[in-house]
Parts: sequence; C-alpha cells; structure tokens
Amino acid sequence: MDIVIVGAGLTGACSALVLTRRGHDVTVIEKGELGQATTANSGSAILYQTKETELLVTMTARGLLLWDALRAEGLTPFRRDGSHVLFAGAEEEFFAARRADFLSGHGVQVERLDRATLLDQLPGLHADITGSFHCSADGETNPLESCIDIARAAQRAGASFIFHDACVALTFQGDQVRSLRTTSGLTLAADAVVLAAGHATAALAADCDVDLPVYPERGEQLLTYPQPPTLKGRVLSVRYTRGKAKGAFVGLALGQEPDGRIKIGSTRETGHADLVTSERGRQGLLEELAFCLPQLAKLPIERHTVGIRIGSRTGRPIVARLPGWDGVFVIDGLGGNGVAFAPLVAELAADLIDGTADPLHPQLTF
Repeated sequence: MDIVIVGAGLTGACSALVLTRRGHDVTVIEKGELGQATTANSGSAILYQTKETELLVTMTARGLLLWDALRAEGLTPFRRDGSHVLFAGAEEEFFAARRADFLSGHGVQVERLDRATLLDQLPGLHADITGSFHCSADGETNPLESCIDIARAAQRAGASFIFHDACVALTFQGDQVRSLRTTSGLTLAADAVVLAAGHATAALAADCDVDLPVYPERGEQLLTYPQPPTLKGRVLSVRYTRGKAKGAFVGLALGQEPDGRIKIGSTRETGHADLVTSERGRQGLLEELAFCLPQLAKLPIERHTVGIRIGSRTGRPIVARLPGWDGVFVIDGLGGNGVAFAPLVAELAADLIDGTADPLHPQLTF
C-alpha cells in the first residue's frame, strides 16, 4: 500500500518506521526540517504522575514499553530514572496523595518520601518543600535525537522523506483518497494518508470539511548551560500536575539532559499558536524553580524556547479515520503527551490502516 505521512516530527517518524516495517511503501512530507517544530521544543518526560484518567494511564504503560523496545534497538537514549512530585504543606500533599492513590489503584507503584529522605536525592530543596511522591517507572528521552534516529531507521527500512515541501491538497476518487499534491507541484500517489502535522493538522482536516476538536497551547521552557550531574529523573511541582486541570500559567517540570543542560519547563497558554517567547514566561519559570530548588534558579540561562502543544477538547488523544473520507487518518490532540505517546499512536494508526482492531481505538475517536 502507498502511504503518505504529513509531518516529520516524532509522531511522523515513528509512524514511518512502523508502517515501513509492516511492508508498506511510505513517503513522509515535511514543510521544514526533521523534528524542528514541536519536537525540537518538547519536554523530555514520559510520566505516569501527570495522568488522571484510566485511559491515559493505560496509554502511558503501553508507551513506556514501546520506548523500552526502541531503546533496545539503539534508536533512543530513553531511560527510566523516575520522577518526583514535590509538595509543600498539607493541601499540596493531599492533592499529590490522591493522585498517587489513583495510580496505585491502576498498578503503578508510587512511594511517599519525607523531606529527610528526599534531601538525600535532591539537596538544596527550598525549606517549604515537605516531601515528594516518587514513581520509579517514569522515564525520559531526548525528543529530537530520538526523532532523528527513528527516522533514519525508517529510511533504512525503505521510507522516503521529502523536506521543505508541504501538502496543499488531497485528491479523491469518490470518497477514497488517491493522491496528495504539494507546494512544489509534486503529486504523490496514496492509498492512505496519515495527518500527523502538529498544529497544521486541523487546517488540513478543515480542507476536507472536518472540524477537529483541538486547540493550540503555547509552552515555553528554559535550558541552562551544561552542568555537572545534578538531577536524576524528572522533578515536578504539584502546581504543574494540578495546573494541567486548572489552567495554571506555569508549573515546574525539571530535568537534566544527557548533555548536562537543565531543562526548566513549562508554561501553558491555551489558544496561543504564535512561536514567541516572553519575559513573563521566563520570570514565571525561574520563580517556580526558586520555590523548589533555589540554587538552580540562579544558574545562567543559555536558551529560551517555545513550542505548540495541541490539546483535545474531548480530553482524549485522537487517533482515528477522518470522518467521511476513506483512507485518511489523523493523529492529533496529544497535548503534553506528544513524546510519551508517539510510538503508541504510530502503532494504533498503523492498526487502523491495516484493519486490525485495538481496544483503545473506540476511545480515541471524535
């Protein structure tokens, strides 16, 4: 089957690898460079501790196993170094404990650490931090490095990538997709098309008279200059996990990258799709960091980046056929789980194309 994937971010690269290995002829079209849009500006964490529904816990469990498999192939620097959710005082501890109980009820081991124990792992804690909940199963990876290595594996398997060219229209015979036209004038034959183009996906669906229930969310993060080994695993504030539901502007999601840089995230601005950093974002992130680990907030900042998450108004990721059109499939609405779920949604989309049912499919429609 001839398959065209629109978008060469992490999700598009994973889809190319899966579909090519299943014997399909795959072409990926990307308007820019490999992984240089949202993927290059994503967080690195793959976490149970941010999940609040059974569906998202299930997807995280399956996603983590697929990341383990990619690491075994040498296609990602993925590692399971765990995560801490820091709390200050009784109210924050109560919220974090309820989340930990929910996860434990779904088979995820989460351990409460008191301040004295936590200080052995995170010296320099702010005096107001009274403890954390720790999940050793949580992981992290470098999204851009993973995207590049996975795309190279897809190319070795036979996939083709076209860069600096964009989809302008799909052509149909009746309701069945037949080809895709690009800005450069190419016509690519297609028995199936996968729309995995991040914030451009909704516009492509709209061209087919389909309104995807998604919205943009701008997120900023900071990176320090390389530091000696300082952090192991990801460090979150309760305000980060709680703020996802309450719409807080900033919450702490902190970790040290393999190159030594400390990644400080992240902000959330629903409805904003412009890639512009702000002084408000910078100051908010540093203030949040100072409340948890004051000495790290004094480190000089090398880079201030911004990316666009795509959230789903259904509260669930979308991996589905485009209604009314045969052979068009959409992956969208992953929110802050774009890295965590990329290998899984690639498998789920491939199953749809191949006609293989998965228990998750009915929950990811719209």
